[in-house]
Amino acid sequence: MSLILKPLLRQRRSIARVILALVVMSAAQSLVLFTIKGLLGLLFGTADLTGDLVVNDMIPAAARDYTAWLPRLAFARSLLPVVVPGAIVVAGLLNAFAGYVYDLGQMQLALTLSRELRGRLFRGIVRLPYAEIRLRAVGEWMSVVMNDVMFLQSRFSDSVGGILKGGASVAAGLLTMLYIHWPTGLTLLAVSPLIAWGMGRTGRRISRFAEAYQRELGRLAAAILDLRNRFDFIRAQGGEAREAEHFGQVNAAYYKMVRRSIMVRSAFAPTMELLGYGLFSLLVLGVASGRWGPEMTPGVMMVFFAALGMLMKPLRDIGEQVSRFEETRGAFRASLVLLARLEAGDRAAIPSPAAAGGATFRGLEIARLEAGVGGAVRFRASDLRVAPGRAVAIVGPSGAGKSTLLKTLAGLIPPLAWDGPHGWRETAAGSSMVSQEPFLFDDTLDANLRYGLAAAEQPSAPALAAALATVNVAAEVAALPAGLATPIRAIGSNVSGGQLQRFCIARGILRERPLWLLDEATSAIDPKSEREITLRLVAAARAQGKVLLAVTHRLQFLGEYDEVWFVEDGALQLRGPHAELLEVPRYRRYCAEAGEGA
Repeated sequence: MSLILKPLLRQRRSIARVILALVVMSAAQSLVLFTIKGLLGLLFGTADLTGDLVVNDMIPAAARDYTAWLPRLAFARSLLPVVVPGAIVVAGLLNAFAGYVYDLGQMQLALTLSRELRGRLFRGIVRLPYAEIRLRAVGEWMSVVMNDVMFLQSRFSDSVGGILKGGASVAAGLLTMLYIHWPTGLTLLAVSPLIAWGMGRTGRRISRFAEAYQRELGRLAAAILDLRNRFDFIRAQGGEAREAEHFGQVNAAYYKMVRRSIMVRSAFAPTMELLGYGLFSLLVLGVASGRWGPEMTPGVMMVFFAALGMLMKPLRDIGEQVSRFEETRGAFRASLVLLARLEAGDRAAIPSPAAAGGATFRGLEIARLEAGVGGAVRFRASDLRVAPGRAVAIVGPSGAGKSTLLKTLAGLIPPLAWDGPHGWRETAAGSSMVSQEPFLFDDTLDANLRYGLAAAEQPSAPALAAALATVNVAAEVAALPAGLATPIRAIGSNVSGGQLQRFCIARGILRERPLWLLDEATSAIDPKSEREITLRLVAAARAQGKVLLAVTHRLQFLGEYDEVWFVEDGALQLRGPHAELLEVPRYRRYCAEAGEGA
């Protein structure tokens, strides 16, 4: 709850305006009822109507002690038809202005809450473990950050408007009626919980639909977002009909869920109206039979009906909002779980090198490592040692566990077992990884290269130029009209796939980390450029004392590395220089099958 209350409490002025507006609206409603009671009393002959009418005489006698300070205003009885609606209009204007102030304040509170929660949710998501993030599609995470928060913002406005505003109106009406004529006030007091209770039961019935709403919305968003990643394939393979069919199935599931909820909701309003008619009939029966006694005068009865009319809408609003509490909680469940983890201090992110003691280790040294996701071991090895300034190529069949090894060293996947002089988090904090899914974002090329670097880690101009030269892209950057200030587009990128990978490699080696991890980082680069880049990366690692681990399926350049690790069946099977490993039949057969031709 503190994640919700703290941002709201910072808006003290808005809260003060909301409270003041509620007080004014309550007072205006009480004024209307008091005025109707006094005027109806005059109209039905319960007061002296000779001469001029005094304003204070229209106020119930029990309340005149509190209004003695008012000026003594009088008007001719002939003006009564004008004064009656005039007084009601004045009270209505007062109530309308207070309502405007109230709505303005509560909407500002709702916007503040949504802004805070959206930021906290995003920060919580980027701190989640890699495996947990990958379990959901992009559209589902977008639904958590966007749809859930928008839903909460809407529900906050509705709930505050229904419960606080409606509650103030109901309280004012009930207290006023209890003061004017306590039997009718007690009747209203008894009826009000019944209406709210009836609405609450319906709300509990529809609560189970809420979580399904958000899940289906996430699937709809995922189906749309996935089109961009697969559009070329879809168009080339003629898969438009299949994609439309899939989207239709997801859309139909969402429609079915909403339709079932609407059927339940639609039956609710007529049921409550029927209950209202029944209660009204009982009231008329009680008055007609005289069981309420002579105190139930026409004037009191008219005030009662006026109060009942005023309370019906706020009572329905209160009941509806209370009934939707479970629906709101169900729809927002995923966000609440994420917020609870954030509030509890759950941090899955790897600390920065400074926070990890500067990542002072140099070489890679792991006595025993088991890595995997969901408890299943996908890679195991022992006695992994790589001295500073050495480059290792990691090869093996697809699915052997190569990427799992790199993701574990990079801190994306917690190890199932780890034994070594340096801890897993310390090792991960000292790594810089370039994945097989490179990315750029909407900003300048310079900002993309400096992505994620703290102020103390910013590279110098010579270091930046050296990184670009290492990936053989310096001349291309110099040829750009704006150079490093050239804007980059994430969607509809204005760089080729090969340029994208080279920029991402440059970004990776710009970090002052002792461990460079490349996962198929040159797959989109032509062979000639790839050889040059490989030679420069190996040379840079040797010159700078880095440990370079590169997963690759390109076997032509394995001889350029100091060592090759052959991974198969989830384990490190062979290690050594490429030329020596070719003497091993299994390795030689793998290279032949992979097209190396050795």
